[in-house]
Order: sequence, then C-alpha cells, then structure tokens
Amino acid sequence: MKDLKPFIKNVEDFKYLFKDHCQKIEEAEKKFVNYSKFSFYRSLYFYPLSLWKDLNTLDLQKANIGSSGLMMLSLFIKKTKFLTNLNISFNNIRDEGCKIFAPVLKSNKTIQILNLECNDIYDKGLKDLSEAISTHQCINNLKFVLNCITLEGIKYLIQQLDISNKKISYISFKYNNLDSISDENKILFKNNNIIHF
Repeated sequence: MKDLKPFIKNVEDFKYLFKDHCQKIEEAEKKFVNYSKFSFYRSLYFYPLSLWKDLNTLDLQKANIGSSGLMMLSLFIKKTKFLTNLNISFNNIRDEGCKIFAPVLKSNKTIQILNLECNDIYDKGLKDLSEAISTHQCINNLKFVLNCITLEGIKYLIQQLDISNKKISYISFKYNNLDSISDENKILFKNNNIIHF
C-alpha cells in the first residue's frame, strides 16, 4: 500500500479506514466525555504501523485537523519511511501547529512536497518552520499560498536557506500580506530559489 491518495481525502475517509478503532474509542468516550473530532486521531495510535510505514502520499486537504490534530498526525509522520508528498492545506493549523510540526519536519528525511496553503500562518509560524525547512534534505516544493505571511517572514526563511546553502525549486507565497513587496526584493529572493508571489 504505497499510495493512499485516492482513498484519503478528509477526516471521513480516515474514519472509514479506521472505523473499527474509531467505533471502539467513540463508544468508550461517550460513557465519560463528549465525543470530539480529535477522538479518531487518538484511535490511530492503536492502528498497526504497517499501514503508515509504506505511505508515500498523504492528502488531508480540508480535513479540519487544526493544530491539535496535527499533533497526533505528527506521531505517524515520524513513523513513515517513504512519505514524499504531504498536503495539509486548508486545515486551520496556525502558528501553534507550525511550532508542533517543526521538530517533526526536522527529523523527517523523505518529504519532498509540502503544502501548507490557507492555514492562517503568520510570520511566527513560518519562522518556527524555517530552520527545519532549511536543513531538510529532500524538500524542494513548498506552498504557503493564502496565509498571513509578510516580507519579514519571507526574509527570515531566505536567510535560513542561505545559511544552510539549501536550494528549493519552488516556493509559493501568493495571496499573503505582501502588497508592498518591491521588484528589487523579488529579484533578490529569486536568486537562489524559485519563489512565486
């Protein structure tokens, strides 16, 4: 099972794949606490790791996992051996989620494409991720479209990339807080990396 992209599109698909575990967790939790969306992520902890270790594409666009769901998902990303494409766009991850995800990304050796579009990420979140991105061996495609990043955050990322001599073939910052970015800065940023504003 190398590619689950056709099957995993959102939370409901995850629930279907892990329905037995989810049902047990839900039944147990209903006796004590109100059921929440986060419950099924806890159930993943009990699922055999054989499903995760060979995963190479994980598309969780619009799964509404938030920063708390990302915390649980991070445990499994650490255990994958072949994950190359991770799409966690439109998930309300915010700066808190970036702080959680940064050490996971830093320890990962396989992710090549990372999509963080539309996650309410500000400069602080990008700064938390910058060191992990700049030292990552494989990442060559980053999408930060539709966030709240400014010129300050981008400059910090570029500095980290320059320090580690890391080149990324594609980075997109379209539709962020970049109205005042000058052509001079655009050229400067594009010297080492292909960046789209």
